Amino acid sequence: SSCSSRGGRGGASVPRPVSGGGSFAAPRLRVGDSPRQMPRGSQATQLPMTRSAPGGKAGVSVADVKPEMEAAAGVEKSIAECPGTMNGCLCRCACHRQPAGDASAGQGQGAAEARSGKRSRSPMATPSSASASASQPAGPAWNFRVRPLTLRPLMEEALVSWEMDALALCELTDSRPLSTFASYLFERVGLVERFSMDKVRMTRFFEEIERGYKDNPYHNRTHAASVLHIMHVLLSMGGVAASCAAAGADVADEERRVALVQMAGLLAAAVHDFEHEGLSNDFLVKTVSPKALRYNDCSVNENHHVEAAFEVLERPDCNFLEAMDASEFRLLRGLVVDMVLSTDMADGNAYLKRFKEAIEVTAASAAPSSPSTASAALAP
Repeated sequence: SSCSSRGGRGGASVPRPVSGGGSFAAPRLRVGDSPRQMPRGSQATQLPMTRSAPGGKAGVSVADVKPEMEAAAGVEKSIAECPGTMNGCLCRCACHRQPAGDASAGQGQGAAEARSGKRSRSPMATPSSASASASQPAGPAWNFRVRPLTLRPLMEEALVSWEMDALALCELTDSRPLSTFASYLFERVGLVERFSMDKVRMTRFFEEIERGYKDNPYHNRTHAASVLHIMHVLLSMGGVAASCAAAGADVADEERRVALVQMAGLLAAAVHDFEHEGLSNDFLVKTVSPKALRYNDCSVNENHHVEAAFEVLERPDCNFLEAMDASEFRLLRGLVVDMVLSTDMADGNAYLKRFKEAIEVTAASAAPSSPSTASAALAP
């Protein structure tokens, strides 16, 4: 487990080395944290020389993020004087609120406000900080200089940890936690290369799926990103992918079979609440909704999630699995459909009973018959 110390006025954690290894714990950000609440240098100046990666391979080094570090150092003073924080770019100044990619929008807005003699200011703004914000760089430059220094460590930690701050991920990605983390995850675990995926189409698919998640209190894109993360650690760190590889028995190569099961689990997690309206199956059935009629009152929400998601996948600009063998795709689709439909809580007790029975059978078959057998089983 990682260790961290508390520091700064806001109590943000400072990354410190994990004992016995070369990795660092990523800064744990909380919603509402501002740059002024973070210890000076907690992002740019305390990056590790080398960050460990799964499998013991070399991970991110200082050279990889040197441009961002140099840029961040150049604007550190301006960041500290900024009156607020904004999703991803850590700044809520009105002149930085334009969408990413439109570098001139913030400058145009600032100029318009200057002509009218008005400037939007947050409740924390002061005359000096307001004038400082007028000369700060536009939003996208702010975004690309600062965000990688906090977003990258967060996702790297989530890759090898049972914990992930999904709310911080949502903040740092400008409310795009699902598409950002899913694209990162598919590439880092090797699925993109193994199945010859089109990365542009893959990113577009996950962006379309993310747009389908409504702004309701629970079944939203942040929840989807959180479920995607826990599915990843169960499959990879929990050994579920290898244990369930028999589900892909039609695939001859064992490593490819495990990877296919892994991809099915991650895809199912990403789409499992796609276009959820926040209404229960019982409500949809009793109000005779069009969805209930379409799916004959059977797992109405779950049937819609998976059907609508595969409709997106069938679009030419989103079909990142086009290069897959037809038999493998049928197997993948079957696994995804089964997993999404199993999220219907009406069937939860039945699935739990079957799971317990399977665990008992496995434990009984693995029980050693003698102390010597037990010692042999525990031997490295």
